[in-house]
Amino acid sequence: MDTRTEKSEGELWIGLAKVGQTINPGVLGTSEGAYTNAIAHAASRDSFRSKVKGALAELGLSLSRLESAETLNRRLSKSSLDADLTKVAEEAKTTGSVGFGTFHTYGGNEREEPPPLRDPVVS
Repeated sequence: MDTRTEKSEGELWIGLAKVGQTINPGVLGTSEGAYTNAIAHAASRDSFRSKVKGALAELGLSLSRLESAETLNRRLSKSSLDADLTKVAEEAKTTGSVGFGTFHTYGGNEREEPPPLRDPVVS
């Protein structure tokens, strides 16, 4: 599936995607899944969801849930984006591709408890 789109189609949308891996270990290592911001050109919320789902599938990931999906202009009227997500938005606008922010992983890769400290050596 080609996740690029004509720049004239709709406008930029943003949403928080909860994703799972279709293969484990996969691009997220041994993690169960992750949350990431997704940004893409779309004509509607449904179109945005479809594009995000397709781009994730290309990465071996599945879309579990898409939260707070809205146009980027609407989001920017309420809050700002950090520098990294601003770059993702600029790239999505320029290329027409779906862009993703940092993947914040959960499950499956928790650190084990560190070994207990040894008693200090007494001389």
